[in-house]
Amino acid sequence: MNGLYRKTGGAFNGAVKVLLVKPYVPARREVICPPLGLLQLAACLREQVSPPPEVQLLDMACARAGPALLRQRLRRLQPDLVGFSAMTFEARTVAALARETRRVSPRARVVVGGPHATAYPGHLLRCPDIDLAVQGEGEETLVELVRRLRRGQDWAGVAGSATRGPAGELVTAPERDPLADLDLLPLPAWDLVSPEAYLRHGDMNGFLQRWPYGFVFTSRACPYRCVYCHRVFGKRFRTRSPASVVAEIRALHLEHGINEIHIIDDVFNWDLPRAKAICRGIIREGLDVSIAFPNGIRGDRMDRELTELLARAGCYSLSFAVETASPRLQRLLKRNCDLARLEQAIADADAAGIIPMGFCMLGFPSESRDELRRTVDFVCGSRLLKAVFFQVVPFPGTELHSMFCDAYPGVFGEADADPEEVQYHGDRSYYERATGVRLEPIIRAAYHRFYLDPARLVRILRRFPKNRRLLRGGYHLLRTTRAGGALDRMLARGGLLRGGWRAT
Repeated sequence: MNGLYRKTGGAFNGAVKVLLVKPYVPARREVICPPLGLLQLAACLREQVSPPPEVQLLDMACARAGPALLRQRLRRLQPDLVGFSAMTFEARTVAALARETRRVSPRARVVVGGPHATAYPGHLLRCPDIDLAVQGEGEETLVELVRRLRRGQDWAGVAGSATRGPAGELVTAPERDPLADLDLLPLPAWDLVSPEAYLRHGDMNGFLQRWPYGFVFTSRACPYRCVYCHRVFGKRFRTRSPASVVAEIRALHLEHGINEIHIIDDVFNWDLPRAKAICRGIIREGLDVSIAFPNGIRGDRMDRELTELLARAGCYSLSFAVETASPRLQRLLKRNCDLARLEQAIADADAAGIIPMGFCMLGFPSESRDELRRTVDFVCGSRLLKAVFFQVVPFPGTELHSMFCDAYPGVFGEADADPEEVQYHGDRSYYERATGVRLEPIIRAAYHRFYLDPARLVRILRRFPKNRRLLRGGYHLLRTTRAGGALDRMLARGGLLRGGWRAT
């Protein structure tokens, strides 16, 4: 029976039992971090539902666990609601876990949130064991669902949700307005996880200065309209006050023993005065923490004052989203980054003693071979100390995917797009399928050129933290570059840096 109309047996006499689950999908390059979104949801349920529900969290990724661990937890807790978070590549696994949940706990409601539920609710709800998809920000929606569940009410019309109607059709409720005042959110429920448990896994930054580490969001959404992004948080940029951010960092450090803070905003420095005020607050409080920005920062919105304040506040690592060094593609992608200012921001970070890292994306629709070369040249000629070259992944539902379909109509089509087949590190890139040009040897050659530059290697050895995380990063770097062969042979074969490439 559809979960929207499933009988609950009336109102609850006691607390509702909620199990929040982060699934595990084995991957070639695993990054397993504390599930900040689920921790935030748990804190909101505890604070805003009366009586507070019994909330447990199962991070299957941290445990690298399969369905057996979920079955064990379900039998022990007997939850009334099970909530899964899901990225798109996790959709098939979540469907299997939902079936297992229904088999072991047939009375439990099954809810899925996260990027996949927001972008593809219809795809997700093909699984009959998933009752409802939470779209967009989930705090207020999940609180309302649990309140209704406790009162024995159905879930029809809950804003920010999608489910199946009586005939199995997709029913989408009105969108829920984004949270206006982020300062009202409680501190994430860090007591539900052990930060030390994540040290055995790869982290977003790729290395750590101190540990354990924890995540902080100081803002939500991004005012830019880059064509490759989903919009889970919407596009209206909202911020927390500097005082709220500093108070959270203080609590993480003093109450939870977290010594390194990873700020994972989409665009922390959109509001420069606010960003500087946060730094000044950390400095004024004398908080002895290390700070990194593994999710990237908008380089062309930096100035030297902010860079210097970040360094004084404890920032040791800044990631810059380069994406492409082609001005034409910057405009096409609606990113419109000022590359000269970006290059200067990288140099300023390096001069301030901060490790500058860069992200690039290779293989955009209509990208020429000369534009591929230009991006590699920009990165290798910069003061960056770490670079990551990604294959472009056009997720169905994004404007970028439509661009691929329009540019290569005989290869891609919107109708046959399967979100589950989209992988960050697929064996065959979309660009290769469209043009026949293999990106893997180009990326390998780019890594070879970047990391085997003797001057850069010396700077890396001097500047990077000397601990076991550096050894882990060095191991993965060797795996990346060792199969590339001699750099000159690779470049001569591909023509990447020797000129003579024809436009695609």
